[in-house]
Amino acid sequence: MAFRCLAVADGAPPVPGDDLTRLLADIRDELAASPVFPVLGPIWREELQRMLEAMLAEWRWKDAGTTPTFEEYLGNAANLGFSFAFASHWLHTADPDAGAGLDLVREASWAVERVIRLLNDLGSYERDLSWGDLNALLIGLTRPEVERHVAELAARSRELIGLLRKTHPELADYLERQMDFCAGFYRVGDYWGAL
Repeated sequence: MAFRCLAVADGAPPVPGDDLTRLLADIRDELAASPVFPVLGPIWREELQRMLEAMLAEWRWKDAGTTPTFEEYLGNAANLGFSFAFASHWLHTADPDAGAGLDLVREASWAVERVIRLLNDLGSYERDLSWGDLNALLIGLTRPEVERHVAELAARSRELIGLLRKTHPELADYLERQMDFCAGFYRVGDYWGAL
């Protein structure tokens, strides 16, 4: 499936009868109409690959019954999909100066993604426990330890967002808003709700 998605991201037609590749082709075609696609399109494709590879890594850990270290787990935060969704947003809304500060935008996105990953773990612990999914609280960290990591990572994210605000204030606002929304949301629930 990952190879089919990457082929579609590279311009291949969707696989007949495969709704996921059809959806991805529709997204790709819409984004390709942007005048900044030559600059940001490769980043969008890289973020898709990062997300798919991270999803595969998490599936392999779960399938093998392997418990990653916290560093490995947090380093695999791309499986959340935040930075891929952000790259899509960025490409769709970018101004002609989108090529300025690409590395800082990506670094800030990845920082926020790590924060959201841990916030998700705090909010979805019961579901992850019942489904057998990976969660920072299920690989040996206590809730206070995860909360401390969230606070440290959020502080670093805010530093990067502050730097980004000088060149891309709208993107900085978007990243900060997403992080703050998730901080509030996961205090009261989980996207899946009670199942």
